[in-house]
Amino acid sequence: MMGYGFMSYQENDKAFALFNMNLQNYSKSANVFDSMGNYYLSQTDTTKAVECFNKSLAISDNQMTKEKVNKLKSK
Repeated sequence: MMGYGFMSYQENDKAFALFNMNLQNYSKSANVFDSMGNYYLSQTDTTKAVECFNKSLAISDNQMTKEKVNKLKSK
C-alpha cells in the first residue's frame, strides 16, 4: 500500500523502490508482480507492465490481471 501511496503523490522513485523490494522478498507472490505491473502502467511502460502481469498470471490465475493484459494487447 505504501508504494501506491507514493505513486499518488508522484514520488515514483520511492514507489518503484518499494515495489522492487517486494519483488525481491516475495518473488512467488502474484500480487507483487501485479503491483509492479500497475506501477509500470502509471509510467506508461506497457511492455514492462505486460511482462509483470504475465509473471503474475504464471503464479496465480486472476481474472482482473487477465483483463489488464487483454486490454493492453488490444491497443
